[in-house]
Amino acid sequence: MLALPIVSFAAQITGQVFIVTKGGTSIKLALARVYLLTAAEAEAMRQHGEIEAKSITAAMTEKREAVALERQRIEQMPAKAQKEYEASLDAAQAAYDRSGDHQEYHEAVRKITATKAGMESAKLDADILTRQLLIDQEQAVSQALESLTIGYTVPPRNTEPDALTDADGQFTVDVPRDADTVLILADRQQPAENFRWLLPIKIVSAKGVKFLFSNHNLFRTPAETP
Repeated sequence: MLALPIVSFAAQITGQVFIVTKGGTSIKLALARVYLLTAAEAEAMRQHGEIEAKSITAAMTEKREAVALERQRIEQMPAKAQKEYEASLDAAQAAYDRSGDHQEYHEAVRKITATKAGMESAKLDADILTRQLLIDQEQAVSQALESLTIGYTVPPRNTEPDALTDADGQFTVDVPRDADTVLILADRQQPAENFRWLLPIKIVSAKGVKFLFSNHNLFRTPAETP
């Protein structure tokens, strides 16, 4: 006969997982995955997340610095075009004063007109490029933050969750004696969001009390903390 390992349970967690939108609507999160982690597993996950955080934060800083330099270059475009326009005016006047040649003067005026058009275009281009640059930066930061959460949302072991929440976001799970931390991963489809909670079991396992996993005790990385 195969002897099954005896699992000793120290406590039980009863909880409900939900978030409250900015509009005040409460949304219960069904099928949230509940993992009971040992202290070593929880620490390994935190360390992995912190390593990723440092790497991605450095990349974000590099991106912001590159954007600042590019924005400076773009903002100088109209001033550069204005200088070229003024130089063309001076050159045309000097040519006319020097030779009195109307043909040469009119050719210079034609070039000045083209330069002025370039100046106006430079102003418009600078506005468009600056707006696009800021949009690109926002997207890059958003993608970096999304990547930053990976180390904190992948369970440290390749196993099924210890429990899933029901349609009302509720669950009950027995806690093994070696468990130290509860990790809860939840998703929302519209809009696409993911949420996570990482809390000591001793806080959430009060006997006879349903613990509420909500906005106020969400786990956030340092980069996500307001």
